[in-house]
Amino acid sequence: MSFFDILFSLAQSAGLLGLILAVHTSVLRRFAKQRRLQSMACGLLFGCGAVLAMMAPIHFLPGVMIDARTIMLGLAAPFGGIPAAVLAASMAGAHRYFWTGGVGAMAGTTGIMVAALAGIAFTLLFRTSLDRLRTGHFLILGLMVSTYLLSALLLPSWQDGLHTVMTAGPPVAIMTTGGILLFGTLLSRERERLGSIEALRTSEAKYRAIFDSAVDAITIIDPEGRLVAFNPAAERMFGHAAADMLGRDIGILMPGPEGAHPGVTSFRAGMSREIEGRRRDGAVFPLDLSIAEWDCGGERRHLTVIMRDVSERNRIAAELQRAKEAAEQANQAKSEFLAGLSHELRSPLNAIIGFADMTRNQVAGPLGDKCYQEWASDICESGQHLLELINEILDHAKAEAGKLTLNEEDVDLHRAVDFCTRMMEPRTRRAGIDLSTSLASDARFVRGDEKRIRQILLNLISNAVKYTPSGGRVTVITDLDSFGGVTLSVTDTGIGIAESNLNHMFESFWRADNVNHRDVEGTGLGLPLTRRLVELHGGVINLSSILGKGTTATVRLPHHRVVTRQAVNSPALVSTRPLTILVVEDDAIIRLATKSLLAEWGHTVVTAANANEALVVLRSEQPIDLLFSDIVMPPGMNGAELAWLTERLRPGIAILLTSGFAGHAVADEDATGRGYTMVAKPYSTAELRKKLTQAMREKDRNREGDRDAARGGIRSLETGDGGPDLMTA
Repeated sequence: MSFFDILFSLAQSAGLLGLILAVHTSVLRRFAKQRRLQSMACGLLFGCGAVLAMMAPIHFLPGVMIDARTIMLGLAAPFGGIPAAVLAASMAGAHRYFWTGGVGAMAGTTGIMVAALAGIAFTLLFRTSLDRLRTGHFLILGLMVSTYLLSALLLPSWQDGLHTVMTAGPPVAIMTTGGILLFGTLLSRERERLGSIEALRTSEAKYRAIFDSAVDAITIIDPEGRLVAFNPAAERMFGHAAADMLGRDIGILMPGPEGAHPGVTSFRAGMSREIEGRRRDGAVFPLDLSIAEWDCGGERRHLTVIMRDVSERNRIAAELQRAKEAAEQANQAKSEFLAGLSHELRSPLNAIIGFADMTRNQVAGPLGDKCYQEWASDICESGQHLLELINEILDHAKAEAGKLTLNEEDVDLHRAVDFCTRMMEPRTRRAGIDLSTSLASDARFVRGDEKRIRQILLNLISNAVKYTPSGGRVTVITDLDSFGGVTLSVTDTGIGIAESNLNHMFESFWRADNVNHRDVEGTGLGLPLTRRLVELHGGVINLSSILGKGTTATVRLPHHRVVTRQAVNSPALVSTRPLTILVVEDDAIIRLATKSLLAEWGHTVVTAANANEALVVLRSEQPIDLLFSDIVMPPGMNGAELAWLTERLRPGIAILLTSGFAGHAVADEDATGRGYTMVAKPYSTAELRKKLTQAMREKDRNREGDRDAARGGIRSLETGDGGPDLMTA
């Protein structure tokens, strides 16, 4: 037979391949979810195809046949799995060897096995690509299967085998490769088509399950605004059955004002807003609306509308808002209470500490018995201790409200430590405790609030002293850490803290008192407040302790807080010359104590119990250098208003205001907003002297500024004895 005769005869098997393709599609559909049965069914299919191909062979030599069996066997493994290839090869081999027989039975059976093995090898080689086989894959498979022709060399006659390979080899290789390419491509596309259908069916089932089980109402509307889908949640929400709603306008569910509805033209993809919905019974309720747009083919675009009943959410939000407002009112009431408490406690404390200090210093003359001086010292120290407790509680309240702020400046840590240790020295001396410092020269200046840094130091040193027995040691150390930040540590040899209690030390009102130290005074607020102050500076604080051996508290401030500069001596306070001071204070005891203190410094003091009495003095001819007034006074004019009027009655007068509200509560806005010098009650003698000097300096600066601003419009009259300057227009 010629080359073309063989090629034409093999092409006649195309009908058989088409039949196999149709049956294969049915097998895939029928056994889609039963993989083992599907593989066995494919094996039977490809095996039967191979047997049918052998029933229409080309007799090349007596007992030697050529047909399309190898196409079936080569594709069995890629499209049915290895078990299918084994089954198909077994069926075809048995038929060729036992049924057809002939001199070429051995060679034919061997060719069947080679074709099946080629398919199996291809499957193993490209196992990751079996779901997306392309033309190149089938060409490789065709060439691999075509090697079955070499089995012709197993014919009894060597010459017949060689003649078969040389004559039938090219057309059979072309036909086998082409058949595998064509048939494999059809099988692959059909498998992909069925896979797409199955994926679509799975996706549809998944989204249908979501659609039906969603707790939110989901509807789909067409471009005309008609409902085409209505899930069970929508039925429950609106009270309409889905069958009754399909095809109806969505405006039935979402009416606008006066019966109108938004309409589909007002909806757009990605929109989310709250509107009103209407149930079947006419009840109106709030809806949270989300919209997605999708293409339905052509220019028709549908909208998926997801709706949620937010009645409960809005109710909870309203309750939360009311609770928030109530909490804010309660917090405001607490702030007002603490402000009042601050004033009411500080005012008598001012008198107690002031008189005790004057008595201790024997201002009015010798006391006689030393006991009186010691008692006065005890009263003064107890008053200071009570003031510390009040400050601690009020500062903690401010910290809880998030109202603690920093007045930042360059702070000399060495001076701050020196100040705190000098303050603690009387206490440590009485307790028999050695208080020492070790200060690194390169860890001296930091950027922070000097008052708060001193407060941090005092809290830590005070705690160390309280819990260190007589004969113990407290050491304050400053240094730079490896990151360039400042470390400030206070180490004591006290009773220590149990490891289980370390995590509780920064909890408000929590105290880990030792059994033998339950009489130690304190509120349990010192360390929590200290941590808040450290955190305000961007730092951290931690405790390490060994029970019975001592505790170390370490504060770390970040490197950007470190200031590099040379130490400079702060200018000494210039002593204030004798002044005539008008003291306005509604508390008679405080008024008397203040008058006595100022008189001791050589000042002339005029007193007034309220703003009206002060105005009588200010409108008189009596010279007044400085107004020293309490802000909070009986109903009528307060201290800030009096100061404002005083500036107009006595231009250029120095003003110093005081209040128990200052520093720890909200001071009068008129006072702080106009830049008046202020001192918080109760004040020490040093602090009052400093503020007097500051107020007089402020007066001088204002006078010089006014002179420069209106040099021809202001005439200055200066007294020759260095007395006060009066500025008149």
